Amino acid sequence: MRDVLERMVDAAGAPAGLFAPWVDAAVAGGPTPPSGPLRFDVLIGSRPATFGITLFDHGDGRAVQVARRTAPSALRDALDTVLEGPEARHVGLRWTPAGSVLKIYRTGGAMTGVDLDVRGPHRRRVYRRVTAPASIAHAGLTGYSHTIEARLDPDAARDGVGKTTTAIIFGPHAPSGALIEAARALHPGTDWAPPPALLVPAARAAALELDRWDDGRERFDALITLA
Repeated sequence: MRDVLERMVDAAGAPAGLFAPWVDAAVAGGPTPPSGPLRFDVLIGSRPATFGITLFDHGDGRAVQVARRTAPSALRDALDTVLEGPEARHVGLRWTPAGSVLKIYRTGGAMTGVDLDVRGPHRRRVYRRVTAPASIAHAGLTGYSHTIEARLDPDAARDGVGKTTTAIIFGPHAPSGALIEAARALHPGTDWAPPPALLVPAARAAALELDRWDDGRERFDALITLA
């Protein structure tokens, strides 16, 4: 599993040293079992040079530990503030050439998310379970679980452009090909192509995210786990 994750990091052009503690933690937690729960997911972004790993905390605290151990000193006070509270937390790191972002999710009550970078916390959002789009409901997707949605209002977006994220969530046994089926169901005629990482035999679908900005832009991102 380590070799697969390290190849993914390298293929994205992401700094190996930056992700090494996250890869270590994912490997220590082991692969996602067919019956769950989800141990980690990997962002295979539709944009070039985009990568991320999120660790799912099921009471062992490893996600928070990795975030605290690897966060730059300038972010630690802000990180401690964001992490306050007893709710279960999932924490991830996403990278692009523009910089890296910690992504913190709370699952106590309503699921919420906030991003943290060198400029501080931003993109606070609330996720809610919604009725699946008709195209998804009728697609018969293998391993489909449920749909969630988050709205980022313009005043919470640094560029002033709001967006709605629809995430198609899969069970841990779903094949990676289900992500392609979901993309075609959500957006018939899409030219979204499966990133090479989806062809890894151990890859399983975790989620397909469709971002729709208020200015008309759209983007798919795939999230996979490893069995």
